[in-house]
Amino acid sequence: MGESTRMIIVLTVICMISAGVLAWAYNVTYEPILANRARALHSSIFQVLPGAEDVRVIEARPTSLAEDDEYSTKTVDSDQVLLLYQGLNANGKSVGFAYLSEETGYGGIIQVLIGVDENTEKIVGVTVVEHSETAGIGTKIEEEGFKSQFIGKGVNDPITIGIDIDSITGSTVSSEAMTKAINKNLGVAIQAYREAK
Repeated sequence: MGESTRMIIVLTVICMISAGVLAWAYNVTYEPILANRARALHSSIFQVLPGAEDVRVIEARPTSLAEDDEYSTKTVDSDQVLLLYQGLNANGKSVGFAYLSEETGYGGIIQVLIGVDENTEKIVGVTVVEHSETAGIGTKIEEEGFKSQFIGKGVNDPITIGIDIDSITGSTVSSEAMTKAINKNLGVAIQAYREAK
């Protein structure tokens, strides 16, 4: 057997073992990762919905709603399922709902959970669920000073970075991405909640 054939066989065996180890590690860690994400999301719902003590998941299907943003008009597919998390107080009455929205930031996807008041249909809480933004700069989107700018905004209120929302110095892309994530599905989520409740 030639030296090159032996090298090919050794490399093939190493690749097969590596692939097997990676597949095993994926299978072992996949369920715990999903469980941890679900726990984090569940606790975040209580952060964005003041007064909520329980959560009910609503699968809403918006009925062909048009969504306007500064770049285009998109139509939401009526087959699309939008998960809404209805917050219930101690008496079982709704205090509002929360929904997830995401946008691409500087380092990847920024996933935001937005809480909306039952009566006013205005934002009452915002938290960043997941992101890959630059530490120390882009991570400032998690700070209360930035997030609090969205509180009290409704579907008819302007939510524009640099005008209504102050951008984070040195982190314009992250600031804009979070603003777009909050702005882009607010009207759709409110309409879907009205139809679903």
